[in-house]
Amino acid sequence: MIQANALKSWKAIPEISEIILFGSDEGVAAAAQAHQVGHDPGIQRNEFGTPLIHDVFARAQQQAKNPLLCYINADILLTSSFGKVVREIVWKEYLLVGRRRDLDVQKEILFWDAAAEKLLLDECGRHGKLHSATGIDYFVFSKNLFLTIPPFAVGRTSWDNWLIYRARSLKKPVIDATNGICAVHQNHGYEASVVSKHKWTGPEVRRNLELAGDLDYCFTIDDADWFWRDGDLRRRTGIKVCVRHISRWPALHKTDALWGGIARLVLAVKKVLRRFFRALRRSPN
Repeated sequence: MIQANALKSWKAIPEISEIILFGSDEGVAAAAQAHQVGHDPGIQRNEFGTPLIHDVFARAQQQAKNPLLCYINADILLTSSFGKVVREIVWKEYLLVGRRRDLDVQKEILFWDAAAEKLLLDECGRHGKLHSATGIDYFVFSKNLFLTIPPFAVGRTSWDNWLIYRARSLKKPVIDATNGICAVHQNHGYEASVVSKHKWTGPEVRRNLELAGDLDYCFTIDDADWFWRDGDLRRRTGIKVCVRHISRWPALHKTDALWGGIARLVLAVKKVLRRFFRALRRSPN
């Protein structure tokens, strides 16, 4: 039901003209056929059987007919606000992300009925919980923006945060659309189970963090330099933003001809200190 609801919500948005499901997990092919959308089952996997995100993005950018793409998790509902915001952005190259609302959804939603979306929005306003800025469930991006991505394992943290860093390092605008787009995450039963702990611990998580380059390159939605509000794009400003920019400066300037040496030195010192404190926490004494 969760995936079916998500697919129906995407298909109800006129601005979305093409949908491709990626992966060979049980039920994906049947869902693609039932909802008459594209399907690519041939995604590369690692030795643990986990799909690799770089192959998903590469295949999507090769196959998509449109200049603007969106990667989205299969449990996320989109409302009409998604199309309205994306339609208004005229920049040629950018990355758009936003925080989701977590909500218990217990039934099928008829998204072709305008009243159904209103009920969903009302329910989300009453009971939905805004997720933290560290988790990113959808990415709207210009085609060929992400041509080089490390072989991150899907769903094992860090890769989504690294994409924000990558766009910022390429000096492309990163937009926080939380205030404009209502994206709803349908809570499911395994959220607190032992299975879900694999997302936060284990060799795949450690490898993803290594591929990202450590925590210095794990940006969040709060690192977006633009945000959407009241039908317009605005530049992020303020003291908190300045402090955050200073903390991210080394990662974004490590290849600069003038400041690169200082940036790399700061990153190296931070890495040594991080390892020291990790070892200290693990010490029994």
